[in-house]
Amino acid sequence: MPMPAKREVPQATLGRIRAVVDAIGQGARRTEQIGQLVGCSPRHAAYGVAGARALELVADEDAPEPLTALGAELAQTERGSEAELALLRRAVAESAFVSELAPGLLGEGAPLQQEIVDRIRGATPLSAATAAHRAAMLLCWRRQLVVAGTLTPTRRSPGGLWRRLSLDHFRSFARLSVDLPPFAVLCGPNGSGKSNLVDALLLVRDLAADAAAAVHSRGGLGRILCRGAAGEGDIVLGLRAAASRRALGSDYVRHRCRLAPGPDGGAAIAEELVELVAGGECRLGITRRGAATERSDGAPGWTVGERTSALCHALLLPELRRANALVAVRRLRLEPDLMRGGSSESEPARLEESGANVATAVRGFAGTTLLGRLQALMAEIVPGLREIGVQEQEGRLGLVFQMAQPDGAAVPFDAASMSDGTLRAFGLAVAALQLGQLGRDELLIVEQPETGLHAAAARQIFDLCEEAAEHGAVLLVTHCRELVDRASDEELVCCEMVDGSSHAAPLAPGERERVRDGRPVAAEGDPTAGA
Repeated sequence: MPMPAKREVPQATLGRIRAVVDAIGQGARRTEQIGQLVGCSPRHAAYGVAGARALELVADEDAPEPLTALGAELAQTERGSEAELALLRRAVAESAFVSELAPGLLGEGAPLQQEIVDRIRGATPLSAATAAHRAAMLLCWRRQLVVAGTLTPTRRSPGGLWRRLSLDHFRSFARLSVDLPPFAVLCGPNGSGKSNLVDALLLVRDLAADAAAAVHSRGGLGRILCRGAAGEGDIVLGLRAAASRRALGSDYVRHRCRLAPGPDGGAAIAEELVELVAGGECRLGITRRGAATERSDGAPGWTVGERTSALCHALLLPELRRANALVAVRRLRLEPDLMRGGSSESEPARLEESGANVATAVRGFAGTTLLGRLQALMAEIVPGLREIGVQEQEGRLGLVFQMAQPDGAAVPFDAASMSDGTLRAFGLAVAALQLGQLGRDELLIVEQPETGLHAAAARQIFDLCEEAAEHGAVLLVTHCRELVDRASDEELVCCEMVDGSSHAAPLAPGERERVRDGRPVAAEGDPTAGA
């Protein structure tokens, strides 16, 4: 795919644009080559090239040199340096194209998003939904250059993992095979299957801990068995994880199991497979039928109980350490009242589902740049916020917020003084920032991030989660039109109910407007792909 030649309204982060400039400076010319160097798809590489052209960092194709003088100067700066930020501020300020769309973007006061949308629509044939998405990106540039003073990490990052989920006869899904990118936005009407898709990911995780309890906690096998028009059968769950979408077919780790009725009306694992595949060939597979397991390498298997998944044993094998990506799933269900109660010093730093240990988690940011980033983000959400700290209160750790007063003094407030919406935003920000500490195996699931938040705060949380997917994986589940607008077509996964059964697939081409109206149309997936 050749690099885009015409000026396009930018839709890439400044970090991606910087990485693209470096790749072009290293000799890459086609988007496939640029994507390989940057660590992204050719499509996202093309977005980066378009953004670099809008900032006049990349020359037109007929120019003798691929980079402009400003682009060549940028390529010589150290990533993350003030020199880099200064050059990007200069590029944004001097870009006639950006000034036409968003005059005063780097000025003292931010332009209104709707004004930018109107200018984009007046200058281009873009739809209102697409224009809103592009306007949000320009405002993201402002936050990076004016407010935060830092870019999305521009070093090449391995990024979060791709996952392929397959289901047979699970809840509202008669059959499903869907690929989830490292940053995915799951949308669809009420009752279309979004929560059931999330629960399938959690069930795979829970089966590894206690298979019988995982099913019992969901009301028993009968409550999770799909009884739709497709007919009945055993529940089959499959999940695989890989470094890229292409690798889902050749280099991955996967778990597949079939649940059948067990004794006393419970559930039993009838069949199971845990497999590591590299270069299209099985490097190690563990197959289970009943209580017996076999290893593909000829080593002795083991006997497992009906309450135990073979995945539980597989995770102990060094050869299958990558299988951790199948169970490293965390869903946030933040409870502000528990967040106000403080936490014990002995609690783990990894933020719990409820957020009850948030003070311990924030203490884990001490001595890192994460605390400063957390403070910068929350200062945009909570006007007057100066500083965030942790202090001991009656034997427990609690949050302390320093708030500016009209006379310039700062007054401390504890978490009990903060609103539910502020604490939810705070917990979401902490969890997203932690992905950089926990590693790329992690999948963070955030349902309805817009709940209790002002639209501007929800947009900031969205941007932070998208950035966090450079380190782990994030699945946002939302009904919010504005957040759907903010997602690219490649990031959207749509759920819909068809003939009594749920379907989920990437956004169908040309259907973004219907998504905005709450009537998503998923692309035709391959239900036979499996996991």
